[in-house]
Amino acid sequence: MRVNRATVIWSSLIMLLSLAKAQAYPVPPLDLAVLTHNADQIIVGQVIAVWEIEHTTVDMQGQPVPAVRMGASLRSDRVLKGLTDQPILNFEFLVTDFGPYRRVPLKQYGMFFLRLKSPHQYMVSDPYYPFIVASPNSSVSEGDAFNRVVAEVAHVLMLKLSRNERSQAIEALKNVHIEAATKALRYAANDPDISLRLQAMAALLWQNDIASLGAAVEILLNPPPTAEKWRLMNLAASVEGIKDPAVIPLLTRLLAAREVSVRRSAASALRHTGANAALQPLVTALKDSDREVRYQAVIGLAEITGESQWGPSIDLFQRNEQRYLTHWREWANTQ
Repeated sequence: MRVNRATVIWSSLIMLLSLAKAQAYPVPPLDLAVLTHNADQIIVGQVIAVWEIEHTTVDMQGQPVPAVRMGASLRSDRVLKGLTDQPILNFEFLVTDFGPYRRVPLKQYGMFFLRLKSPHQYMVSDPYYPFIVASPNSSVSEGDAFNRVVAEVAHVLMLKLSRNERSQAIEALKNVHIEAATKALRYAANDPDISLRLQAMAALLWQNDIASLGAAVEILLNPPPTAEKWRLMNLAASVEGIKDPAVIPLLTRLLAAREVSVRRSAASALRHTGANAALQPLVTALKDSDREVRYQAVIGLAEITGESQWGPSIDLFQRNEQRYLTHWREWANTQ
């Protein structure tokens, strides 16, 4: 079949326009605590029907955006929050062509967060996160609604479900600072799948959890050939979240990494430990080939020693870098 060139070009332009508009409305980060608090009902189950109700508009950053109000029927397997005992519950959600609202597909299984619109009528409580990953093979745990929600997500990692489902679970838990979430992430940090392993390690490091830092250092110094570049970059960036002086020797090793982003994160982390033990590694970083690494070293030395006058702004450093490098090298020689 011959494809019309103009049609292909037009379709491509439409697709690019859609992506550009979608990117203009960024998705807020997932916060399980807020999501749980704002929901009147939290139900684990499967969507068994979806239908269109009406075309409408929604306000996004002061601009009206075309949308469709949809309805769905949810078969309830278990209730984590709320008092409903209905085996089937109907709710509404919005979808947009050029926005980040998440569609609820037919047969979707998950944990659904709903709010009461009127008696016996529900809407998703957050159009960006109408549901998150959950497993049919779980059970309601003890504790309040938030602990139940966290336990459901953590169970996804323990059950070894699909790669995509486990990745969603790690993403959902990365900003949760309770023991159940940390335990699940540490479990995922040993996953055979290198992509999931890197994702879980990064989530832990952003929380300043150093349990997997040794393994992360080995990966960043000798990246596996199968590791995705963007996952390695994210892992490198997460090193900046480390503030524990106990791991200064590990952070120091990263100053020798081939990848500049790793050295930048290591220098930043050393700076933020605020410990005297970081001074010598930061002096070493003054010799780095990358200006940003050198800047982090200068600022770190100024902050830790209390010599704030020798900790310039980025602009001052760029205009007279050698002055500051010379000062700190001479300082190091006197120690």
